[in-house]
Amino acid sequence: MRKYASVFGLFAKSSFIKILLAITAMAAAQIWIFTSLASKELTAYNMKLSVANIETLIDRAPMGWIFGIAFVLISVLLCIPGTSFSSKTGYTLDRLSISSRSVFFCQAIYNLCILFILWVAEVAVCFGLCLYYTEVMPAEVIGNQSVFLAFYRNKLLHSLLPLSDVWVWIRNAFLLIALSIATAEYPYKQRHKKAGISAIAMVIFTLVFFKTDIV
Repeated sequence: MRKYASVFGLFAKSSFIKILLAITAMAAAQIWIFTSLASKELTAYNMKLSVANIETLIDRAPMGWIFGIAFVLISVLLCIPGTSFSSKTGYTLDRLSISSRSVFFCQAIYNLCILFILWVAEVAVCFGLCLYYTEVMPAEVIGNQSVFLAFYRNKLLHSLLPLSDVWVWIRNAFLLIALSIATAEYPYKQRHKKAGISAIAMVIFTLVFFKTDIV
């Protein structure tokens, strides 16, 4: 059991700080842009001009692009440990008396945890910004269901937190598992002198089809 914990810890040591920095940068960029836009909308309201709703500001920020860039960067960081590109990690793995298949499963579990953290962080940021909007905007601009409706009307918000949309929950669970396996398969195949194209395919697939309307 200690061997598996060592492998898991090795992956965490090689990438967790970098991933945490990427998530922090993503959140900081989204918060700064969204709050700046909200401030402009408040100025527009004071000038008796029309005010954009939450879902419109989410698209203008642009939250989706920032999230996508962070997702790609983190996916790359998950693929590198265990490859020949990461010689220190590869050397340590060679010293551990554990099979390549066991290393693969350990890395897949670690990757699943990281992708789950990324999802939770993005949901928290988006939800927090929606609440911020309702706090700073005048009462006549917002309603009791403004945040709830935003998560139904906006494609990014609905894809992140589908609420009662069961099929999108199932799709998200599939994406988490498939991405975890694909990003762990890349170094596994690279160690065996094969091309791990499934990771690239899954990342592209997720970027293209992640945003969805309510089903």
